Amino acid sequence: MAPRKKAKQEVETEVLLKCTRRCALCYYLNNDLREKVGQVAHIDQDPSHSTDDNLVFLCMEHHSLYDSKTSQHKNYTAGEVREMKRALLGAVAAKEHFKQPEAPKIIRRKKPKMNVVYTIGQAVWSIGGQLQPSGKMKKMMQISFWATFTIDGDEPVLILEAYPEGTAPMLSAAMHRIEPRRLNRIMISAFVLPILGTIGEPLIARFVLKDQYGREYKTPKTEFRFISSGIEKHPD
Repeated sequence: MAPRKKAKQEVETEVLLKCTRRCALCYYLNNDLREKVGQVAHIDQDPSHSTDDNLVFLCMEHHSLYDSKTSQHKNYTAGEVREMKRALLGAVAAKEHFKQPEAPKIIRRKKPKMNVVYTIGQAVWSIGGQLQPSGKMKKMMQISFWATFTIDGDEPVLILEAYPEGTAPMLSAAMHRIEPRRLNRIMISAFVLPILGTIGEPLIARFVLKDQYGREYKTPKTEFRFISSGIEKHPD
């Protein structure tokens, strides 16, 4: 008789017990073996592939970072995360986590909240495009602005999504990290559909920003100046 295939929940339980809820990236990058609040992540980022060798426990921040898709920087590879997991399991098997200094007593704080300091500037929009295999240009709206952000709290906030109200992102956006106790001046940019404005004319729009906790922030309605990219003249 063939061995019974383990259910996903059983496999996840084994992963959690083996790592004792220690984050593989925290250990490998920072030698941090403290217990963390986190989630079981899929190393190959395929949710249907829930085998022991493809699952790893990551803290909330590292899980959000690993799952983010951005063209602005090289993210951790599956091979790196597998090696980090291997190193962590070796440390736990050697009981190194018992040698860590006692963690300070946890003081329950509210989740950090992001504030937009409303000095929004350089707000522009244009027609962007993505060349298709057929040779045709898929036109979309490219829109961006600069703004200053602060944090109400002691932990960073990650902006994982950004797009104007009434649109949907067409290309992966860069993840932005908003640090506490400082002014963070950042350019937010997005490629979206549908195209809201009339070519050549200003556009009034409000941006929606989403953080790692799933919360939404909305900017004030802002006038975006149209600038020509030349793509708007390209035939569809």
